[in-house]
Amino acid sequence: MKKNFNLDLTIEYPSLLKIVDDFIGKDKKKLIQFAIFESADPSVNDDDKWFINCPDINSKESVFEGECKFFIDYWRVSDESVFYPAITNPTWKDIIVACNELLQNGNECGVFLENVKRIGTTDCYELCIGS
Repeated sequence: MKKNFNLDLTIEYPSLLKIVDDFIGKDKKKLIQFAIFESADPSVNDDDKWFINCPDINSKESVFEGECKFFIDYWRVSDESVFYPAITNPTWKDIIVACNELLQNGNECGVFLENVKRIGTTDCYELCIGS
């Protein structure tokens, strides 16, 4: 069940990247580029001027309830689906860290977390990746 999936935060792009960097930590290679957001003003070409609409990824509230299994099924990562260990009541930080970990085995081309899609009524969620 989705709980905290609204695009209710507006933030400058560099600030969002810093939050994601902080989530990943200095000892890990950061591959994820950004998480489920879009330009609030697509006419702006300077990355430092973009304002992004995104979920409140700093929230400590869980995004989904219960034990959740996340996976990536993207050709730049693997020929087969790659799963992350189950997470109970994951926050956005948990999801972003899981996504970054799953991307470690793949191509280092720019990859973007574009959506999180529940598979039917299961506890499995696909981390939808694009470039």
